[in-house]
Amino acid sequence: SEEDWTAGMQERTARRIVRVYPKGTRTKSDNFDPLPCWAAGAQMAALNLQTNDLPSQLHHALFELNGGRGYVLKPAEMLGETGGGVAPNWPPPRVVLHVATLRPISLFGLPPRGIDRPDVFGGGGSLHTHVPSLSVAVGKRRMRAPRGEDELPSLAVELHAIGGFSCVSLTLPPATARTRQLVSAKGGGGGEAVRYGGAVHCIAAEKQQTVLWVAVVDDDEEDVAYETCVL
Repeated sequence: SEEDWTAGMQERTARRIVRVYPKGTRTKSDNFDPLPCWAAGAQMAALNLQTNDLPSQLHHALFELNGGRGYVLKPAEMLGETGGGVAPNWPPPRVVLHVATLRPISLFGLPPRGIDRPDVFGGGGSLHTHVPSLSVAVGKRRMRAPRGEDELPSLAVELHAIGGFSCVSLTLPPATARTRQLVSAKGGGGGEAVRYGGAVHCIAAEKQQTVLWVAVVDDDEEDVAYETCVL
């Protein structure tokens, strides 16, 4: 089973260094999900960092923990005690959960719909090749009308846990175990700041091993901008 494989890998990686590679026959540069690898104790997950997809974003968020030095210590429960005969036990059972509450206020300076993000014809054009999902292909233009009053971007809030329970909820206690919530705008637009209200509660058993991902989502569910950090 997957649980038995993870437990066995945790015992191996407590004594050995393991690096996980993508399948050798892959021809694309998209990335595999590193979360199961990290949960199994693998010290290195070979990602294509030139591809700015979600796995790459999770990688950058996690390895900022140690000041960007390139390594992060494993939780003690994942290491066990080699001399004392205690096997790794990750994720451990928890009675207490951690809660971080976000209160979105507003968005401003949003580009009109007809402008590429980033602007491939301006000073930020070189960035387009690294973040193609935020704009159109080089040499093409968006065939859309300008953003209207009724077309306001939402905020997507997600949690990605290496281990342990996590969920995102608009209420406390949480009604579901969803790890993604969309926050709709309350007003604004048309050249004004887009306003939000209410609270989003991020709940996790292992806050140091849970990555928070927040994105501005256009009305057609396209990511306009994002930010990640460890909860």
